[in-house]
Amino acid sequence: MLTKVKLYRGTIVIYYSKNGVLRHNTGFRVDAKHFSESKLILKSSGIRNYDEINSNIIQIQQRIDNIILKLKADGITPSVELVKHRFKDETKKVNSEINRDHFALMDFMEEFYEMKKSSKIKPGSLKAYRSMMNAFKDYENLNNIQLRLKDINRNFLQEFEYFLSQERPYGCLTEGNLNDNTISKRYKHLKEFWKNLVERDLANENKDLDSYKVSKYETDIIVLNEVELKAVLDFKPRTARERKVKDVFVFGCMTGLRYSDIRTLDSSHIKGNIICKYAIKTGGYFEVPLNSTAMKIWERNNESLNHFILQKYNLYLKQMLLSIKEFQKEIKIKRRRYNEMEYQMVQKWTQISSHNARRTFITNCIKQNVPINEIMKMTGHSSISMLLNYMQKFGDKTFDFVDRLEIK
Repeated sequence: MLTKVKLYRGTIVIYYSKNGVLRHNTGFRVDAKHFSESKLILKSSGIRNYDEINSNIIQIQQRIDNIILKLKADGITPSVELVKHRFKDETKKVNSEINRDHFALMDFMEEFYEMKKSSKIKPGSLKAYRSMMNAFKDYENLNNIQLRLKDINRNFLQEFEYFLSQERPYGCLTEGNLNDNTISKRYKHLKEFWKNLVERDLANENKDLDSYKVSKYETDIIVLNEVELKAVLDFKPRTARERKVKDVFVFGCMTGLRYSDIRTLDSSHIKGNIICKYAIKTGGYFEVPLNSTAMKIWERNNESLNHFILQKYNLYLKQMLLSIKEFQKEIKIKRRRYNEMEYQMVQKWTQISSHNARRTFITNCIKQNVPINEIMKMTGHSSISMLLNYMQKFGDKTFDFVDRLEIK
């Protein structure tokens, strides 16, 4: 062989040096412990499909060697730049769609994640992309396999869904035992990743992936009842941090603002006693009055409730609610995992986060028979469909209004 197979920064490359250095990326990534340069490429004990990968790499190496030999036969010095140019031209003549199908999936996925990272998206959104990528890494590590683009077919998608729903051993990058709604999010981001490959002409359309669906289920609407809300109001904070956590949560229960809107709220958004703001999440405009409780909180915090990032706030909130006996009571929750519904008894504090304040506000509005159009103005909902679940569960169940239809 005129070229060599080497491991360069975790990727197998074809190495050639002549008036420069050529490191042709084969698209295959491998851990150094599975690579043996003296014995050609991959160790048989390392990766499950090592023989197929070896075969593909040798084919690439032979193609580059043949280009070098042909140039020499024609009396031309096979410089690196010339070999690169000839190899690129030759690649266009072969079925490049098949070649790229054999590229390592993780190379593209890591590149996609770095692209998302550089786009400065919200930390929560970036975490979702990282979780998707790490779940694939766990799958590869636990199965001793290197996934390629061609492996993403319906059989794999079904197997991967099952993998996400199962417990993961200690030491993995991600947690298993995911419910169907979380798995659905993983597949949503996988489809976005693949769409990006297609747009960049790095992969073909994937009909199996496009048509694959993980059915979502309707989650429980968990809100605070009157007793629980009063217990929070009566709670005596033991530290300055607890006081801030309590203030932010009660403010959310009184106004229905999302946490992102509470954090970005300032005096310019308040006209008299009305909050007038465009929602950070949706861009929709909303107006909601400040009652006396909310106004006192606002003034006590010097017109700023930007105290904690979301993850820390939810942690501190749970710690506070754990010390309130009303939230130590058990409630039944449902979750569906791999198409099977499960029911569990858990203490209520474990199920409360920042968004439950908004849900409590909406629920109390419905219970007080606030007109639905007024609720939508305050919450910024543009469609009534988002509020139907609340109306069906917490709306007035009496049917006395039917009497009004009688003709007398």
